[in-house]
Amino acid sequence: MVSEDEILLGDVLTVVRIGPPPDTPGVVAPYAPGETLFSRELVRHTVAARHGSGARFRVQPASVPLPPGHETLFVVRRDGRPDPATEGGTLTAGQGDTLVLLEPAPAPDN
Repeated sequence: MVSEDEILLGDVLTVVRIGPPPDTPGVVAPYAPGETLFSRELVRHTVAARHGSGARFRVQPASVPLPPGHETLFVVRRDGRPDPATEGGTLTAGQGDTLVLLEPAPAPDN
């Protein structure tokens, strides 16, 4: 159980947020604490549109090569701790980690 003291001291929680659409300021002040999730191109409406077009989330061991067109969203560490991909960081998976990926949307049928 996490105590209130641990939360208030910032020892447990990390604030992250999904980015605003490109060329917009968004609704969160740029000086607000926390990192931006994923890449600059993978913002909320893009994730929703890809999912609506048939893209699905996939979970796989980090030891399996990343399939083409998939984007890493999170690494779930061996101890169960989720480590998000962020706009400014490099995410490296280790032995025993699991990847949470966003698949590409399937090609439309013609």
